[in-house]
Amino acid sequence: MRVIYITLILSTLLFWGCQNNQNKDYLSGCSGLDQVDLEMTKLFDQVLEVHKKKKRFIHNMKMAQVAWTQYRNAMSTAYMDKEKRPRDYTQPQKECKCSKMADLTRKRIEELKVFLEPNPDDIMCW
Repeated sequence: MRVIYITLILSTLLFWGCQNNQNKDYLSGCSGLDQVDLEMTKLFDQVLEVHKKKKRFIHNMKMAQVAWTQYRNAMSTAYMDKEKRPRDYTQPQKECKCSKMADLTRKRIEELKVFLEPNPDDIMCW
């Protein structure tokens, strides 16, 4: 299970590292994303803590988070001009990508909140 969590962290760092190495100014417009991403990470850790006795649930959540991170990265890339290399993006394009990633991350935060305070109207399969 630790491998999954480590994979999540490494995939995120690898994604950002590659982008940042191609253009040092890449993250200058991404401070909003950094804040939202940190909020999501804290919430994810809270979900794992609340459900720490449910080993299968924790395993499934970690797998889902890895898949979601890959989805977020792919979707934000889909908005970009495929004819350009990432290092050739203009600052507004970079900021747009960060904005798309932040929007998706905010939606994920709302999804994760369900696991902290399950609503009787939500269908939980446990």
